[in-house]
Amino acid sequence: MHQYQFYDNTAVSSGGVFHLESIHLAKILQCRFRYNIAEANGGVIFARQTSIHVIWCNFTTSTAQKSGGVLFIQSSDMISFCWCLFSSNQAGMGGALSGKKCHTLRIISSIFVNNTGFQQGGSLRFTRIGKVKMFRSRFVSNTAVTGGAYFLSILTIVYIENSTFCKIYGADKGGGSFHITHTEYCICNSSVFILNTASIGAVLNGENIKKLTLANSIYK
Repeated sequence: MHQYQFYDNTAVSSGGVFHLESIHLAKILQCRFRYNIAEANGGVIFARQTSIHVIWCNFTTSTAQKSGGVLFIQSSDMISFCWCLFSSNQAGMGGALSGKKCHTLRIISSIFVNNTGFQQGGSLRFTRIGKVKMFRSRFVSNTAVTGGAYFLSILTIVYIENSTFCKIYGADKGGGSFHITHTEYCICNSSVFILNTASIGAVLNGENIKKLTLANSIYK
């Protein structure tokens, strides 16, 4: 799918624009999504047993009542977003992206701004995932009760490099930028954290992490 626009669509259940199941690979290129709604999960996309590769797309002001203001995905091998913008999306959990039982989430050169998770994960909320890899991305003014930028639980490795987290708010239960639990390895390299706020752990609220490495980063 290449250079389409999707505005003001509503699903009474899940997948405000797309409901995808058992697709080997779905590619979405240079598309715009605005004001899409799902009454349950995935304001734009609901996917199951489907790998997704998204490049140069804008996702703005989409909503899911339960999880994944833009995307809710489960049982996927690969989720990849490159050069994408996520702005002013919201959901109960995972203001932009949410999922479970996936192998790899990869985010490259993308921007998350003003997204809200009313419970967990202002931008991202994933559980039972193998790997989360993030490069050259920016998170600005995202908000959640727990994990203002993202909430991650039960995974093997989180790797963050050359990314910026600014004015993130984790309100009551901590993790201004990250709330990460039950993780083998968490590695953050050459990143910037500035003006983040939380009741506990303005940058990181971590629990049950086997190995944590923070290197060459700036905290203010």
